[in-house]
Amino acid sequence: ALLETLQHGTSATLGISRRSLLSAVSTAKILNVLKGSTGPKYYTSLGVYVIHHSFTLAELFALSGLQLVSSTLTASIRTAEESVRVVDGLFGSTETSKALAAVVGLVKKEVYEDQDFAITQAGKMAVLASITKAITVFACLQAATHKRTQKSVRAMLVYEGVDSRPAPPPKEPKEPNPANFPRDHLVRNIQRFMRYASASYGHNFMRILGIGAIGDAVYSRYGDHPNHHAFATHTSTPLDSILLSSFTDPGTKGSFQAPMMHSLVHYVNLDHGAQCVVLTCRGTLGLSDVLTDLCATYDDLVLPTLKSKGKRGEYHAEAKHKVHAGMHASARLLALETSTVFKTIKKALEDYPDYGLVLCGHSLGGGVAALLSLLWSMKKITTPFVTAPGSALPAGRPIHCYAYGPPCVMSLPLSKYCRGLITTIVHQYDLVPTLSLGLLKDFKNVATTLHEEGQIVEDVSMPMYSEYDAFQLKESEDQDWSWSLIKTMRADMGSDKLYPPTPVYHLESTAYKVTMRLFDHVEDRFGELQFARSMFTDHNPANYEACVERLCQAVFDSEEQ
Repeated sequence: ALLETLQHGTSATLGISRRSLLSAVSTAKILNVLKGSTGPKYYTSLGVYVIHHSFTLAELFALSGLQLVSSTLTASIRTAEESVRVVDGLFGSTETSKALAAVVGLVKKEVYEDQDFAITQAGKMAVLASITKAITVFACLQAATHKRTQKSVRAMLVYEGVDSRPAPPPKEPKEPNPANFPRDHLVRNIQRFMRYASASYGHNFMRILGIGAIGDAVYSRYGDHPNHHAFATHTSTPLDSILLSSFTDPGTKGSFQAPMMHSLVHYVNLDHGAQCVVLTCRGTLGLSDVLTDLCATYDDLVLPTLKSKGKRGEYHAEAKHKVHAGMHASARLLALETSTVFKTIKKALEDYPDYGLVLCGHSLGGGVAALLSLLWSMKKITTPFVTAPGSALPAGRPIHCYAYGPPCVMSLPLSKYCRGLITTIVHQYDLVPTLSLGLLKDFKNVATTLHEEGQIVEDVSMPMYSEYDAFQLKESEDQDWSWSLIKTMRADMGSDKLYPPTPVYHLESTAYKVTMRLFDHVEDRFGELQFARSMFTDHNPANYEACVERLCQAVFDSEEQ
């Protein structure tokens, strides 16, 4: 209807303009004749001819262009409608189609900037339709082959609590592990610093997201910032333990915003119970911001090394590794010796010689914290990670990072190097820990392949999946053709990717059970986007915290809580 209105409006506008100009030129011609002038007569007649035919051609081109857009747009809308219907029907949630739309938008941006892309010559609408269809087909095939794929994923069940009964102890390692920092049970550490990561969102957003129960009484007659009260209340730490935050130090507000990244909010405080200085980095407030920030190029991170190379007992990794450029830039800004954050942490470690350093954060905050912990740490064979002499912080202090739902921030070799330094926690089907620039390039390659074999996909895959129900999905597990097709698609998904830090503890919660699995091979689970009905909401810090709290209830007796 809109395009029809545009067509009629364009035709009417061009018609009025043509008649106006013809009337003006014809009037000039008549006046010249009445005055007895013969000179301009030829030119006014030529003017009438040119105007008439020029507007006729303009009208033809404009209306044919609108007709072309109409047919192309109609085809694209049909593809989009079909994709939404198929995906929502398959996963039982509109959230999955929203995620699909977000990923299509990211891939589209990557494609438009590549003039050599095979489908680009067909126009933007054709590109959009091809990408949408490719990602939809991949999501359908992934769902149909889910159980078969899971058999090849290497993971270890650490805890499983059923009906709120205490979970049996893990097979390995025994907890509390002496290598843990702080020196406590792993699950308790995960719970403690999850609260830090959630509290960093501030009083208003904690209430909006449903985090904790801080209420309205957060203002102090002493003039303390309400976000400080919310942070101290939720982390069960004294208000005066907060040494620095973005909300009270005018010198830090906006100072740690790297190019192409949203500003980074942070807290520095003392946790006397855990004997550590804690730097908490907040994630961005909107998931759309997260998706935008993830579309960044890669950068080289140089690991700290000792000057006396070759000394017995030292661990030397490769000097340079690929990391997310935007988060790396934010981490470098925080690591500057002239920054207020660095000075505050250094003084706190000097004032408390027995304390170590913990960095934590959710989403992009977790990604920045992870890279910053690499810049400040060093690994030895006989001891866990400690603060590096080259960091300018007091050397030899225990250091650890807890990253909740971080994006893919580092290359696979660097991710493996992080064992013992970073603990990554991922909640169910959270999509953020699977996204990187390499994944967008993968989907671009898949779109090219399916564009070349488009008729096969359209005739075989789409009609079948559009009528799927749960029974048919279960039955399709044994169909070799779906497994062969997704293997072919995965063969095109070989772009250089980034990964979350290793190890990853994956949390899942159902109506009657909560589990925690260990992924030491992150490439098995986080090498591709996992489509599911809760892939957006699983990234919510409130859902992370609720799942962690439930895990604690399963692991520990209620008297110990």
